Amino acid sequence: EYTLTGLSGCPENRDHLRIDRKKYTKFIEVHESLDIRIMDVKYMRFEDNAPDVVMCMGVLEHLEVKDFNNAVRELRRVARNKLIMSAPFEEENLPAYHKQRFTRKGLAKTFPDAEIKLLVKPQPGVWPWAFIIENSPQS
Repeated sequence: EYTLTGLSGCPENRDHLRIDRKKYTKFIEVHESLDIRIMDVKYMRFEDNAPDVVMCMGVLEHLEVKDFNNAVRELRRVARNKLIMSAPFEEENLPAYHKQRFTRKGLAKTFPDAEIKLLVKPQPGVWPWAFIIENSPQS
């Protein structure tokens, strides 16, 4: 059982866009209206404040430290109203493919105005995930 409180879904009548750096063989298309674009989170080809809500799930921990700030800046640039991100929280032993470790102190420093929610599955060896929720300054 997972525990998460305080998040609501997107309205059903909105257009949806998925961005990834490459198309994976395990990708499952959930709906034909999903617009898929391949691009880098550090340099997104969108105007400022383009989509109402930007969700970046399971990406930040894979970025090199030198690329992390550019990616967060870019996510903030394109999000009109809300930015929702996720990252594993306080992993003890980082897997080789995770380049960042997210702690309470680090999240508070990087995302001082964000609401942080933890998704916890009480099971040995399963780390909580932090959901970082920011309202854009213009919203």
